[in-house]
Amino acid sequence: GSLIANISVSPAKPYYIQWGIDNTNTAGDLGVETYVTYQDKNIFKGSEIWRIRLGGAYEMVRGAIEKGFDTKNFFEFSVNTSLAFPRVLSPIFNDSYAAKKGKTVFSTGFVWQNRPEFKKRYLTFDWKYMWATRRNRFSHTLDLYNITYTIVPWVLPEFQTKYLDVSTNALLKQNYTSQFITRTSYTFTYSSSSATASSLMKAKKTVKSSSNFSFMIDMSGTLPSALVRLFDSPKNNDGYYEIMGVPFSQYARFDIDYSRTFRLGIHQSLALHAGAGIASPYGNSDQIPYERRYFAGGPNSVRGWSTRELGPGRYVRNDSIAADFFNQTGDVKLIAQAELRFHTEGIFEYAIFVDAGNIWTIKDYDNQPGGKIVLNELVNDLATSVGAGVRLDLS
Repeated sequence: GSLIANISVSPAKPYYIQWGIDNTNTAGDLGVETYVTYQDKNIFKGSEIWRIRLGGAYEMVRGAIEKGFDTKNFFEFSVNTSLAFPRVLSPIFNDSYAAKKGKTVFSTGFVWQNRPEFKKRYLTFDWKYMWATRRNRFSHTLDLYNITYTIVPWVLPEFQTKYLDVSTNALLKQNYTSQFITRTSYTFTYSSSSATASSLMKAKKTVKSSSNFSFMIDMSGTLPSALVRLFDSPKNNDGYYEIMGVPFSQYARFDIDYSRTFRLGIHQSLALHAGAGIASPYGNSDQIPYERRYFAGGPNSVRGWSTRELGPGRYVRNDSIAADFFNQTGDVKLIAQAELRFHTEGIFEYAIFVDAGNIWTIKDYDNQPGGKIVLNELVNDLATSVGAGVRLDLS
């Protein structure tokens, strides 16, 4: 009536280093990227993980000389570092069970980017909490404060004259000016099965269906807005408040996502997915920053269109307009997908899929005619595609 358990414990390697090289393809522009990552898994002797990553990239921009640029080369250098603590460092929740099993991550980075038509510098900082409850089925991520400071020290005069000065596209001009974005966001995720290797292996054999649900709330510019009002800072000539000489962004964004997989047999399953999002500028902003707007098309969206080639609404890309891809972004997103999957005993998996969705703007912008969302025209604006595909499972 007794059980003898022999437990063998061996120390993990505290240090980790990796070097990698990748080929890149950005809209047909080929390049190469290399990086070195170093990690210390116990830097303060309490399972704290410190990581630093150095990277460099080169890309040849097609048609740069024909467009009047002095060079066709694109260089990028980056350094990113993070420090993760195996607990939630907060005086409010520090004693709870979830806090002791959670994680606190501080990270910062700098990117030096030189393109033929402009130069950009990115400085980022992030303070994040992550924890799980209900046997890891509920996951929480609190981005307490995220800062992105973008500096544009130089724009090619010919590019400024030919494209920016004559353009009435505020979104296009915004992407080539310095920006200051601060964010606070909360993400909740529910998974019907706990994320452990053993349970996932069992789920393939016993669970008939699984589901995942998540939502995210993102608020930008709240603290800078409070500071400029507290110190009664004046607005600039364009009517915007500034931090360190750069206007800061203000917007609110909400995203929701749901997916469910039904196992129909040993080798067949049905996967359903739906997602929606809405973002709205307010206060110190007239538009959402380009990086935080929605786009449609591509492998994770409506697959009948290439990435960023769908919408908004009934808007159709005008190839005669330079950088018209800026116009194919929106403030509202709706997407629904269904996929019938067939698994084999080998490495091949097959699927038949149906996608539907689009993006819209919440305002009637001059550069995006037909892009504003109209509820009674919503169904007519949805784009649909049907297709088949094959995947390789190399696990």
